Amino acid sequence: LIRYMGLNTILSLVVQSALFGIGHTQPGSPIKENAIIIALQGINGLWFGAIFLAFGLPTSMTAHAVFDFIVFYKTWSDANAQIEYADQMYSKPLPPELEKAVREALAEAPSNNLNPRIISFVRRLFFTFDFDKNKTLSLSEVRKGLSYQALQRKSAPPPQEQIDALFNQVIASRAKYSNAHFSKSQEDRLDLSDFIRLISLSTQQSRLAAGARSV
Repeated sequence: LIRYMGLNTILSLVVQSALFGIGHTQPGSPIKENAIIIALQGINGLWFGAIFLAFGLPTSMTAHAVFDFIVFYKTWSDANAQIEYADQMYSKPLPPELEKAVREALAEAPSNNLNPRIISFVRRLFFTFDFDKNKTLSLSEVRKGLSYQALQRKSAPPPQEQIDALFNQVIASRAKYSNAHFSKSQEDRLDLSDFIRLISLSTQQSRLAAGARSV
């Protein structure tokens, strides 16, 4: 259709690839995230467009369908493997040192911030977003975890800046806790006790903000 309107082949390919990328964006997602999606899907659009030019529409449609099937199957397989990992880790007893650190984190949290039901949810949430399966969470994994928590509560997720600040605050205060010793590869990651502290701080800030809005 673009070529029919008078554009040459290369320009038509570029335009349709850009439209292909834009068509995969998510309304309401951050601009940076959508920009990455447009770039990646635009590359896919170039490939499918090139296949169309070389072999025709049926082959291009088939290639697109096969690609989608592979992506969907891998996503389904990875998600099931992650859920299985989370279930296994959730049911296992914690190592003694980590259990001690978790008890310390729970002892210092306000009682109305973390009840037994929330503690159970937080522990499962921690392992669900431990994509590296190394029993610690990166900043990116924490962002995803808190966004999911907000989704479960049917509330807006905390601003990314707030999550980042809490993450850094927990790491900065780590030295006074029994889990202060971390390897170099774990210094910028949170273990379960750190994550409990972060959730407690996040919950406290959310309640303070809600109280301020109601005044």
